[in-house]
Amino acid sequence: MDILESIYPGELLINLEKVQRYALAMAKGDSFPPPELISVRSYTVVRDGNHRVCAWIQCFEQGIDVPKMFIPSSVELSNKMAIKQFEVIAEMYGSGINGFLSIPRSSSEEYNEKHGKLQQQIYPLICT
Repeated sequence: MDILESIYPGELLINLEKVQRYALAMAKGDSFPPPELISVRSYTVVRDGNHRVCAWIQCFEQGIDVPKMFIPSSVELSNKMAIKQFEVIAEMYGSGINGFLSIPRSSSEEYNEKHGKLQQQIYPLICT
């Protein structure tokens, strides 16, 4: 769990049903690609794979032994708005298990609407 403590979420909202599907598949032994980690200023942020990380945490909390899947990647971001967005999200939620558990959850039906509202809320922070 040590490596997870230094990793920050990069997603504003989590689709609860997606996490549950992934957790069930992980518990059955299905393999998943590792999340894509990027460096944004002083943060290591999950660029792609936040739902997988949340599913992994769910399995861990239920005592289900699933392989660790945290492998740093070498993705570079050149878009300044994207860099700022990841930085804002990292600062909103914090790192480690608590950071990922702090991400609001939503049903599939409400996901797009809620995600759009959250995006509007952080937009002024990204533009500064």
